[in-house]
Amino acid sequence: MTHFGHVKQSWFHLFSHKAPVHGVFVLIAIYMLLIPFQEFIARGCLQSCFQNFFRGPHHTINAILASNLLFALFHALHPFSFILVAFLLGIFWGWLFERHKSLIGVSVSHILVAAWGFYILDYSKVLVF
Repeated sequence: MTHFGHVKQSWFHLFSHKAPVHGVFVLIAIYMLLIPFQEFIARGCLQSCFQNFFRGPHHTINAILASNLLFALFHALHPFSFILVAFLLGIFWGWLFERHKSLIGVSVSHILVAAWGFYILDYSKVLVF
């Protein structure tokens, strides 16, 4: 992309194997710090509010599905396959939060899955559609 005559790179270049090592570690650290906040919003706020909003025998399932629909939409800048994976993993994390009533395990799981997907699998090559 060009921007007023200068080449402007996307921040996604930091995920490539050609990225400077210090840049990758800074990005990993920032992302690891943001995951607990992301989980606080998705599970602690949205899912808990939907749990109180929905009524009936399936209010927990509806709360998990509704909060994860919004969670997946936060990833809308990625390919559809990434959004789908985020939705499915979000259902698991919603169940985990409901079962244990704690964001610690959910955040640790999210960090591990993200590290595995970004840096071991190189998700940009795995999720192509």
